[in-house]
Amino acid sequence: MHAYKVIYHLKKISQSIGRTSTGTPKELAQKLNICERQVHRYIQLLKRLGSPIDYCRKRKSYYYKIKGHFSAEFTPFEEENTH
Repeated sequence: MHAYKVIYHLKKISQSIGRTSTGTPKELAQKLNICERQVHRYIQLLKRLGSPIDYCRKRKSYYYKIKGHFSAEFTPFEEENTH
């Protein structure tokens, strides 16, 4: 279930980023009960997946440069109307 843990942490981090409430990487690691190095890895992964993340030293938080959120879940296609 390693993939589930990764997706879980990515979603939690993304939610915190969306609220601009991550705190420092160390504080975020403590909130998620993971090591600080893992926080940096998850942030880099989110960036590689296209998330426009930056860090504000004044607010001591990561934030999205544009509004949005990370999603990694199944979304069904709408059925085509075949009439």
